[in-house]
Amino acid sequence: MNRSLLDVKGSALVVSQFTLYGDARGQRRPSFISAGPPELAKALYEEFCEALRKLGVNVATGIFQAMMSVELVNEGPVTILLRFRQDILIARARKNLRVGRARRRCGN
Repeated sequence: MNRSLLDVKGSALVVSQFTLYGDARGQRRPSFISAGPPELAKALYEEFCEALRKLGVNVATGIFQAMMSVELVNEGPVTILLRFRQDILIARARKNLRVGRARRRCGN
């Protein structure tokens, strides 16, 4: 656990699970009201994959928003909680989404 993915020259399997953002506090069923729209989720997902690739990590992905079955062997158990400044990530993803749309309109 004291060597990074880069140290061990590992690969990453990145599977989108944005629909798992649900709030079940104080209710029987989760609410997905706070979940972002699919376009924003896809932009964040692609930005994350690209950031890994820029570090030289071999990245395998599935198909965004598709039903997928993933099988793995996990060496653990380890649970790591990552917290990000959500407002910064969302602003960056929205900007990238606007830039992508503008490029498509211009034919790039």
